[in-house]
Amino acid sequence: MGSFPRRSAPFAIAMALACGIPARTLEAGDAEGRASPREAASSMAAAARPDPVAAPAPAASAPAVERAPRFGVGLTAGAGRDNNVFLAEGARRADHFFHGDAQVEAEIALGAQDWLRGEVEGEQRRYFDLQRANETLALGFVEYEHALDDRTTAGVNDAESYTDVNFLDPQGNFFPRRAFRVVRHQPRGFVTRDLSRTVTAEADGGPVFDDAQEFTGRDSLDSTTLRARGALSWAPEWGLFGRAEYTFARRNYRARRNLDRDGLEGFPLPYPRLDTIEQTARLAARFRFRDDTTLAAALPALRAAYGFRTLTDNFAGYQNYHEHRFEAGGDGALLAVAPDPAARAGAAAGGGRLQVRAEGWLALRRYDHRPAVTGGSRLSETLFGVTLRLTVPLTPRWSAYAAGDLARARTNEPGFSYRRLSFEVGLSWRFESGAP
Repeated sequence: MGSFPRRSAPFAIAMALACGIPARTLEAGDAEGRASPREAASSMAAAARPDPVAAPAPAASAPAVERAPRFGVGLTAGAGRDNNVFLAEGARRADHFFHGDAQVEAEIALGAQDWLRGEVEGEQRRYFDLQRANETLALGFVEYEHALDDRTTAGVNDAESYTDVNFLDPQGNFFPRRAFRVVRHQPRGFVTRDLSRTVTAEADGGPVFDDAQEFTGRDSLDSTTLRARGALSWAPEWGLFGRAEYTFARRNYRARRNLDRDGLEGFPLPYPRLDTIEQTARLAARFRFRDDTTLAAALPALRAAYGFRTLTDNFAGYQNYHEHRFEAGGDGALLAVAPDPAARAGAAAGGGRLQVRAEGWLALRRYDHRPAVTGGSRLSETLFGVTLRLTVPLTPRWSAYAAGDLARARTNEPGFSYRRLSFEVGLSWRFESGAP
């Protein structure tokens, strides 16, 4: 039996940023603007996860067939070193950390045309000495899917998450809010239809409710977001998979007020409550060599993506920005290292081979009106990251990994450029019903 469909699961800080709370600018009350340097630092937790099995290219739906229940459990434990815990431009502080992750997944068929899926996951990074930088994430979802006909499926998904992230300046001191704890509730509906043997259309949407920790003297960061997304996927039989998608999101803050173009609050009367509109267009491609080609075993997958995102506010445009994002990556299988034939046959990572994964990304964000602290120019940021990960299958269920992460941020605002290098080694264990 194949693995469960795997989704990208960033670390807790990414969840916090998804709620619109960049770490470095809370002191100014900017919950939508600056890309946090922690966003630029690719999470080692994401790098440490077991390699997801690439989902097969979607094809025209076959007649519904009842499937056996599936169940999976995954555990990851690792330790590493971060040479710039607080993402400082100077006077970096390094520390060792522990990273742990636990995940439970299940899927059952309620008939030939109905499926119920669920997942619960918890993840934490704990530093040995600088414990105020610890991060925690817990999330779960339940999803129901129904096959309307041979080509169309629809369903609903209800997700909950809890995030606890401390906000620190480059010296490791707390920003005025001290911490960011958010409970997010995100129900959504979705529909997928095969337009042909190679083209699939998707649409989903729903509200997102964020309940953030409150602080005396600070505007509440609670918000409600209405989100909708549409996508087209193309999967010809010769190994290329393409996807184009557009996402629209309108966020309404319960109490947070706007700022003028200089970043100042209204006085004596506050400015109107902040609303924002975010629009994202993304193109992605994945190429997999055919199994009968020489390169299929050594270089099974290549990936690339480009995204363009804009954000506008409902007032003076202080939050407005546009961002270009480029991503590239690839997987490769090197020497066969599994100790016995059974392990080589059952190991998910390249059939017993040393598996290599490399990923990189570049983001260019420019603000339309917000001035840099130095004055005379608008704020701009360039964020860059590279991750390299090696996985060694030990048995059909156990694997060892080593991961390295380099992140760099450059901005025209003094004090917020930085370079960060971290690495991690550990063990992963995964069980799936029906697997060896």
